[in-house]
Amino acid sequence: MVEEQIALRNVPEPRWLGLGIIIGLIRSIGARERRCLSLEQTDAVSERQLLEDTKIEARQSVELTILPKACSLKTNLMQYLFNTSFGSQINPQEVVEEIIKFINADQRRHYKVTIGTDSERTPDNTADFVTAIVVYRVGNGGRYFWRRAENKTKYHTLRDRITEEVLISLEIAKELLNVMKNFEMPKFDLEIHVDVGTNGETRTMIQELVGIIRANHFEAKTKPESYAASKVADRHV
Repeated sequence: MVEEQIALRNVPEPRWLGLGIIIGLIRSIGARERRCLSLEQTDAVSERQLLEDTKIEARQSVELTILPKACSLKTNLMQYLFNTSFGSQINPQEVVEEIIKFINADQRRHYKVTIGTDSERTPDNTADFVTAIVVYRVGNGGRYFWRRAENKTKYHTLRDRITEEVLISLEIAKELLNVMKNFEMPKFDLEIHVDVGTNGETRTMIQELVGIIRANHFEAKTKPESYAASKVADRHV
């Protein structure tokens, strides 16, 4: 099974969460609920028109270990395309196929599949989110795939926007694992990369964001190791 092949090492299943992590979870839940409420109140508009008018690139609702389901837009991540470094567009199944090809080309190496999201706030306080999936042949380069999601939700604080980046990465990671169940996957490590570090104002968010990721059974990396978010995704924001 895929979950066994990418089992996290030395990351115990959390039983008790610190106060900072709990506060972060409450904040992220509140932000998602506010967005869901604003969408549910637009019942006069068809779902398709809603997605087109607000330019929200919807993601499949994925129930996380701690967090509740995201907004109940009945959509599927599978219908959205990822850009390749060669300029073409492929669906998530094709992304997995490309990951398999890249790893099988040299199985003697150690591989990491990393997922990270970066964003840029627009003048009207909405944000442009870019998520990158990177398959890294440790010590010898790699390949990546990326997608953009314009979100017309208002993000008034940096904390709300960075939390949304983490939630997007988690949703895409879980959807990617669902796709991988249909394949015989080679071994690799899976990481979620977060665009926060010990320098700057994001340093106060590290504990709660890493806690959210580990509570969902993924390994977390922050700057300077979070290249999928801070380098690759950042390049396309």
